[in-house]
Formats: sequence, C-alpha cells, structure tokens
Amino acid sequence: MFCTRCGTSNADNGDTCVNCGESLQRIAAPEKIDNNLILAIIVTVCCCLPFGLVGVVYAAQVNATVRAGDIVGARELARKARLWSLWGLGIGLLAYGCYFLLMLAGALGTEGL
Repeated sequence: MFCTRCGTSNADNGDTCVNCGESLQRIAAPEKIDNNLILAIIVTVCCCLPFGLVGVVYAAQVNATVRAGDIVGARELARKARLWSLWGLGIGLLAYGCYFLLMLAGALGTEGL
C-alpha cells in the first residue's frame, strides 16, 4: 500500500505511513448502482419520447452522484429513472395496442363494403 501523502510504500496491514505518519485509510469501492440508462434509451426510441427522455436525464446523473459519495441520492435517481422509463413503456405499449385495435376494426369494417 502506498501513502497518499508522500507516496512511500507501506505494509498492506499498516495503519500509518512509516515515513510521514499519515493515516492509511482504506477507501471502499463505491457501490455499483444500476442506472437504468439502457431501459430509458429503449423507451425513448421505441415507446414514449417524453417519458424516456426524463428517464435518460435521471439515469445520466446516477454515476456522478455515486462518485460524489451520495449513495442515497444515486439510488433515488436510479429509482426515478426506472419509474419514468416503466411509465413510458406502459404508455407506449398501450398506444401501440390501441393503434392495432383501431387498424383491425378498420380492416374488418371495410370488408363488408
């Protein structure tokens, strides 16, 4: 382990630097939080542009928030990205279903003419 203050090599199990006395704190790796960006992009392109774009904006903020150390904030942003994306997916599928039913009704209605 190297000291972050002076760069001296220290034992891996040491608590302080042998050269300068700086505390050797072990920084835990940041938690991996799924930002739901892929889902938001798919919803934006295929289903519902407005809801998908909101999901993309929230998802794009997750990784920077994790790096800043705000895990709770990052989880909330990821939750909002997923929520907006799922709403967009539902609205998009509902719109596609209605369109299909109208086209089917139109096709069946013109058969009798």
